[in-house]
Amino acid sequence: AKAEEAFKKAVKADPENAEFNFNLGTLYFNQGTDNNDYMAAISGNSDADLKKFEDLKNKRDDYYSKAQPFLEKSYAVLSSKENNLKGENKAIYKNTLYCLSQVYASQNKAEKAKELKGKYDSMP
Repeated sequence: AKAEEAFKKAVKADPENAEFNFNLGTLYFNQGTDNNDYMAAISGNSDADLKKFEDLKNKRDDYYSKAQPFLEKSYAVLSSKENNLKGENKAIYKNTLYCLSQVYASQNKAEKAKELKGKYDSMP
């Protein structure tokens, strides 16, 4: 909760900062990914297991939806400089591509997911 508030304040202070947006987006993305892991650990197919799976999927989707605008902002800011990125900005850009491709895949936006995954895979 403290990290979330700090990241929100940073984004509010500098909404065009790719790193600040990435940090907040990644916080939500990682929480969503944790739910993916919990979903994968469900081994049964009872009604209770299926309900638990669906509840976790809904939580994942909520976190991914919260992450999406911040990751998209990071992508928008950095993609305009794509060929000149170095160091930490290049790493943030690459990780933004990965996270967004996963978010889009979970939303059944296959073309967007494929496009960003391709960019991610082509980066050194």
